[in-house]
Amino acid sequence: MLTCVSKRKIDAWDLELNPTGSVRLPSGIQHMSAYNDKVGIVTHGREALIWHIGGALKQLDTTGVQEKIDGFDRWEISTVLFHPVSRT
Repeated sequence: MLTCVSKRKIDAWDLELNPTGSVRLPSGIQHMSAYNDKVGIVTHGREALIWHIGGALKQLDTTGVQEKIDGFDRWEISTVLFHPVSRT
């Protein structure tokens, strides 16, 4: 279970409500998605981040994404999607 403690902090809990991790973000959350033990975040600062619960926050390199994907013209409507077989 994920909880947004504030606009810039996320806490993760297991099913028995034991804390498993917490992370502070560089700016507020625009959109958040999750898959298994990973959380994808797009911030109001237009950063794309991955948090492996219990580990470090990782910023994704999005250089050139807009030019490569049709329709990806606004971060405001973007999200981080996880492929079910990807291990990254």
